[in-house]
Amino acid sequence: MRVAVFGCTGKTGKYVVDYLISNGISISVLVRDKKKLGPVVDNPLMVQITEGSPRDFESVKRTIEGSDVVVSCLGTIGYGNESEGLMLASCRNFVEAMKQCGVKKLVIMGGIMVAAPKDGYTLASLVRPVLYFMPAFQDAVELMKFAQSDEVKSSIDWIIVRAPRLIDNDLNVENYAHYKDCLMTAFTRTCTFQSAAHFIVEVAKQASAKPNEGDTHYWIEYLHESPTIIST
Repeated sequence: MRVAVFGCTGKTGKYVVDYLISNGISISVLVRDKKKLGPVVDNPLMVQITEGSPRDFESVKRTIEGSDVVVSCLGTIGYGNESEGLMLASCRNFVEAMKQCGVKKLVIMGGIMVAAPKDGYTLASLVRPVLYFMPAFQDAVELMKFAQSDEVKSSIDWIIVRAPRLIDNDLNVENYAHYKDCLMTAFTRTCTFQSAAHFIVEVAKQASAKPNEGDTHYWIEYLHESPTIIST
C-alpha cells in the first residue's frame, strides 16, 4: 500500500507520516523544502519526495501517481498569508490528478467550524457567521462545497475529518471518539494532533481493505461524510 500525503510537515501531518511509516506503509509526499521532513528523508525505500507546491498541478500529479489513497493535512493561516485559498486550490488539483491517475480515495483534515449537511444546530452555529469574513474560514467552506458537488462525489470517495481545537499531547493517542455529525458541545472540546493523525491513518489503512464482520469500516460508515473526532 502507498499513501500520498500533503501537508506532511504540519502539526498533524508530521504524525500522519510517522504513523504510516511505523505501520509499514510507504508514502509519497509533496514539500516545498525536503529539509523540513527531518529523518524520514533518509528512508528512500519508504518515502518518495517531490519538492513543489500543492498549487502546482504537475507536482501534485507526480506525488499521487502510484498511490492507493490521498491524505491532505493542509491548512490555512490568518490574513494575507501565502496559504490563502490553499485548501480549495489544492483540492481541485487533487481531484483532477486522482482522476488521471485512477485513484479514488481521499482523506482531508478539516475543522469543526465548517458545517456539514447533516450537522443541524450546534454551538458552533453561533460563531460561524462571524468567521465567514475570515479568508481562512471562507477557504475551508468553499472546499466543503466543492467536495459536496455531484461532480466530485461521482468520481472520488472522500472523507473530511473534522476536529475541534487541536492540542499537542502524545499520551493516550488512541483515546478518542468519532461521530458522523458535529456534536452540540464539540465546539468546546479538544483533540490532540496525535489522535487526529492516528484516526486519519486508520481511515487510510482501510482504503483498500474489505470490511470485517462486526468491525466499523470507515469507508462504509463515513463515505462522503465529515465525521467529528474528539479526545476522550
